[in-house]
Amino acid sequence: MAKYSTYLKDFLWENRDLLNNNEFTELYERAGNDLDIMVGELTNALYTARIHPLVYMDHIPESFLENITLHNRSFTLPDNITEIERSAFSNCNIKEIKISENSKLKFIDEFAFAWSSLSEIYLPKSISAIKYKAFHDVDNLHVIYEGSADELDFICDGDISLVFPANATYTFLNK
Repeated sequence: MAKYSTYLKDFLWENRDLLNNNEFTELYERAGNDLDIMVGELTNALYTARIHPLVYMDHIPESFLENITLHNRSFTLPDNITEIERSAFSNCNIKEIKISENSKLKFIDEFAFAWSSLSEIYLPKSISAIKYKAFHDVDNLHVIYEGSADELDFICDGDISLVFPANATYTFLNK
C-alpha cells in the first residue's frame, strides 16, 4: 500500500472498524467529507486489495472513480446498484460500463460520466431519471436504451439534449 498517500493510509486505519464490518456506505460518506481524501484513490486502494465495496452498497458514491485510470478500461455494474451519484466516473478513462438487463439501476446523477472516455452505454428499462449533463463532453457516445425515444426523453427531464452530447447516437430496443 506504499503508493497511496499518508492521508489515505491514516484514514483507512482510523476507519478500520467500518472496513471490518463491510460498512462501505459510511466509509465513503466519511471520505467525501474529508478534504484530504480523494474518493477515487480510496476506491482504487480497495479494489487493489481485492475488496469490492459495491457488493455491500446500493449506489455508486460521488467521485467513486473520478480521475482514475482503469487498466482494462471496463467496469461491470453490479445488479444491486440503484443509483450512480454525481461525478462517479467523471474524468475517468472508462471505455465500457457493463450493465445487465437485470440491473436495478434507477438514477444517474449530473456529471456522472462527464469528461470520461465512455464509448457506449446500455440503459435498462429500470432507469427512471438521468440528470443534467450526466454525459457532458463524452465524445462519440452510443446509447442503447431498452425503451423508446419518447421514454428516454421523459427520463431526461423532457430534453435529451441536456443529458447527452450533441454527437451521441442512439439505438432504441422498444420503438
